[in-house]
Amino acid sequence: MIEAIDTRFKGIEHAIVCHRAGEVLIDPGPASSIGHVIETLGDIVPSHILLTHVHLDHAGGTGKLVEHYPQAQVYIHEVGLPHIVDPARLLASAERTFGELLAQFGETIGVPAANVNAIADGDIIEGFEAISSPGHSGHHMCFFHEQSKTMLTGDLAGQSVAPDHLTLLSTPPPEIDVELWIESIDRCAERYPSTLAMTHGGRITDVAGQFERAKRELRRGSEYAREHSQDEFVAQIERELETVAPEVAEALYVALPPLDQLYLGYERYWNKRA
Repeated sequence: MIEAIDTRFKGIEHAIVCHRAGEVLIDPGPASSIGHVIETLGDIVPSHILLTHVHLDHAGGTGKLVEHYPQAQVYIHEVGLPHIVDPARLLASAERTFGELLAQFGETIGVPAANVNAIADGDIIEGFEAISSPGHSGHHMCFFHEQSKTMLTGDLAGQSVAPDHLTLLSTPPPEIDVELWIESIDRCAERYPSTLAMTHGGRITDVAGQFERAKRELRRGSEYAREHSQDEFVAQIERELETVAPEVAEALYVALPPLDQLYLGYERYWNKRA
């Protein structure tokens, strides 16, 4: 059974959700909300921490978590591994994306090298299969839990709060690749999961529908960015957020990079294609 631990990032439900199976945690979230994760765990002592990628909203609290549970082992793609041990370059990149908003993620500290393990596509860690799923970032991985038929998606399927169907995609520069992202969604769909455990939104049981919504939004968003200005792109997302309940809009918005960065990610993608 996969349990959702809402990190209550900035006091908001569903914005960033950690997941747990036994003593395994997936994407513990940022350092600013890791205290809530530790409090929720109670007497449970995590032994394995699986990371879909290094971005601060997913992995920024890992150092604080290992500081509290020094026996825990961390697993991440080899490209992300150095940034978990020494987050200096990661933080510099995040500052370019978030600016003054970087402070909302708290103090990101490194994990001792002895606690960090590189994983590759197809590896099995405590019943979770690592699946290479680039698109949002080049080293993004999903984790499929065969026993429960649950796919831990990271940013693969976007962010959406059930039962609302509005799906937004986090597309900041520099690594966004729409084609690879769609291929990764299709690859994960081949495992026929019955549930998606999403970092941004939580549990989704309309698996096929969510995958299709994510692919549709990638195609629509990238085309809209190519044909419209940055201001028009931002205004369109703001209009979409107005179509859902305020608490849903808040959960979706607070976990996104600044909206202009979403446009810049698509712009960079098209420039690289050209």
